[in-house]
Amino acid sequence: MTAYYAAMTRPALIALTLGLCACSPASIHGTIDGDPVQRARSAFFDTIDLDFGVLGSLEYTIIVVTNVPEGCDVMEEMYSTVELTCDGLCDAYIDTYEDFNMHKDEYYTLWMTLNTGDGDEGEFDFDDDLGEEEFTADYSSWDARPLQDAGECEDECEDGDLLDADVEDGDDGLLEIKSADSDTVVGRFDIEFGGSEELKGSFKASECDMEEWSIFF
Repeated sequence: MTAYYAAMTRPALIALTLGLCACSPASIHGTIDGDPVQRARSAFFDTIDLDFGVLGSLEYTIIVVTNVPEGCDVMEEMYSTVELTCDGLCDAYIDTYEDFNMHKDEYYTLWMTLNTGDGDEGEFDFDDDLGEEEFTADYSSWDARPLQDAGECEDECEDGDLLDADVEDGDDGLLEIKSADSDTVVGRFDIEFGGSEELKGSFKASECDMEEWSIFF
């Protein structure tokens, strides 16, 4: 009987492992401030056109890799929340934290902004000027523990520290977009953050409408 269960369990574990790997939309590894960064849970993107009238328009693509589960939906909920009181804001944020089974104490996001006005595939070099075929990046991490307790959340909110992120700006690197259409962008990145700090990885990002997010206002 033991041999039977062992024989049945091994294929099931292999199938589960392969299934999880196939579903992962991104991979990331490296260090920031000496701490390891790994286990991305979601990747998403949006394309934004900025109209400058007679000067023409510029097209930018924003790609996000994060360990937030269902990152697009979570951030849409949080960045679209408009509350005038800390009590109301914490109620909304805590509901989102619980609804999406966010159990970690800390979460991170890697934001990459590309100038895709001259095409959305190929290699992009890091440059803060964001000229044609260039990109910028920053990595942010934030403490999610206040979302586990309403009282702590309100205290942090009243002090102006709620979800206050630690941000590291990239300073060099390369990003390659292997394929891109209106629904999916596939690529890889190798970004330096100064010294020996570096993040590498790949992604298959899904389209995410960020137009109404308050972070861009």
